Amino acid sequence: MANISTGQWTLASQDGIDALHYDANSTKSEHDLGPDDVLVELYAASLNYRDLVVTQGPLNSSIPIKVIPSLIPGSDGSGRVLAIGSAVASARPDLKPGVGVITHMCPNIADDVLPSFDAVADGLGGMTHGTLCRRGIFHHGGLVRKPSNLSHTQAATLTCSGLTAWNALMGCKGHEVKQGDWVLVQGTGGVSIAALQIAIAAGANVIATTSSDAKAERLRALGAAHVLNYRMTSTWGEEAKALTPNGRGVDHVVDVVGPSALPESLKAVRQDGLVTLTGMV
Repeated sequence: MANISTGQWTLASQDGIDALHYDANSTKSEHDLGPDDVLVELYAASLNYRDLVVTQGPLNSSIPIKVIPSLIPGSDGSGRVLAIGSAVASARPDLKPGVGVITHMCPNIADDVLPSFDAVADGLGGMTHGTLCRRGIFHHGGLVRKPSNLSHTQAATLTCSGLTAWNALMGCKGHEVKQGDWVLVQGTGGVSIAALQIAIAAGANVIATTSSDAKAERLRALGAAHVLNYRMTSTWGEEAKALTPNGRGVDHVVDVVGPSALPESLKAVRQDGLVTLTGMV
């Protein structure tokens, strides 16, 4: 049986994914902790487009992210606290050995501050070691309690795409998605699927776009009221608007595509509605 307490990925250089190296014997222990650190045994980690960008470096990416030497990549992960540093008990009494936790990408910002791009670049899996390891050491500000109703696999998907979706739908004061609203999401990427689920949980009606009939069925199964195939219907923005009561338009568009999709997003949204542009591309 494999030893689940050892093993980590490191990035030797930013020359692409081939520069990733797996060390099956590497591990961390409580003896490696600083006063503000927490030792976590990680049970699950998820990947984002950001992780691909991290491997590419400034010569190969239009949106480069600097990294520390021998970086452990990955911003998203879920696990269990094994040990805490001497200052953690007073700073974070919620973090005790045995507690389930999720990593937060930006450990060094205040709780009430939205992260800047620099904070994201400096965060886990960039200028700070991340989650692609069996055991990780994180500043206590980079951890939150895991919801008890989620498995570690589910919880590990929340940090990047889940928070992006939440901020898109709930982060603009006065425009928080509520019951009865109409929300448009694009495609089946992590942010779009999270936004769909959050909107459904809030009681909103969701219109989703996709290019795949199989994915359309999955979107309906997740609760989408309508699914539009953007390859077959290039004027999907107008079609989405027509699906809303009296053709008034959707209240909120979560646009993950950018310039090529923005004209249709603007056609879909109602007057005084909100189009949120998300992502790095």
